[in-house]
Amino acid sequence: MAGLDGAGIAHNEVFCLGCFTTSDHGELFNITFTGIRSPTATGTVVDLYNVQIDKPPILVPHVDVDGLIGTAQPTFTVSASPFSQTIPQGHSGAATVSITSLNGFTGAVTLTNPPASIPAGLPVTLNATSVTLTSGGTKFVAATISPTSTTAGGAYDLILNATGVSGITLIHATDLNVTVTVPDFGIVASPASLVNPLGSSNSTTLTLSSINTFTGKVTLSFTIIPSLANGPTITLSNGTSTGSTVVVTVPSGGTVTATLTVSSTATTAVNAYSIRVL
Repeated sequence: MAGLDGAGIAHNEVFCLGCFTTSDHGELFNITFTGIRSPTATGTVVDLYNVQIDKPPILVPHVDVDGLIGTAQPTFTVSASPFSQTIPQGHSGAATVSITSLNGFTGAVTLTNPPASIPAGLPVTLNATSVTLTSGGTKFVAATISPTSTTAGGAYDLILNATGVSGITLIHATDLNVTVTVPDFGIVASPASLVNPLGSSNSTTLTLSSINTFTGKVTLSFTIIPSLANGPTITLSNGTSTGSTVVVTVPSGGTVTATLTVSSTATTAVNAYSIRVL
């Protein structure tokens, strides 16, 4: 609240004007806190509601705060762990959903995925869609998140709704923050520049590294600028074959190397050349 709260403090107040005409009890209001951590923020906020600050730039876990009149109504809480995870395309991630009885709540709680919160290509599978709570007890449900090989990379905020009945219908939600990564590879030349006297050869090592579990065959080729009739000769080698193009296999999470060789003769045009490996 402007003028009252310090940095990082979320402040909410609820006023009821003329609404208590008889003695009653039940859920009066529900407040959901959701925050976004700035790229420079650090530390952890631990207060009555146990809101945690995570690495940027993702949503922090939120907590539902129920307002009650009279005696506390039997209810339940629902949470997911881990709250945030990164899953490569074509792989699966897992989370545990915990449903806990509060204030003596007993009965069935049903878990659902609101269709609007589950984007195409990012299915969420639950090993149980309904659990039965005993007073003070906790039940666990396993959730599997399985982005397909064509799921767009990026951050997704998935919502699971838990519904139970205790005099009134109670609906609580928990979030699963998922970042889908796209497998890729990187390539680095070492050394990055060569000096070749006329009539000599020199080589550089090309290292290809898997990114986000990429695995597969990569075809290497090159271009040279300027392209002159009497320019240097360029060859690529993968250890078993040599030519203007070679194929290497990048292992998941690993690296593979190839060699680029520049050769000149006594009549090679003296120049500065730029060689790009594709």
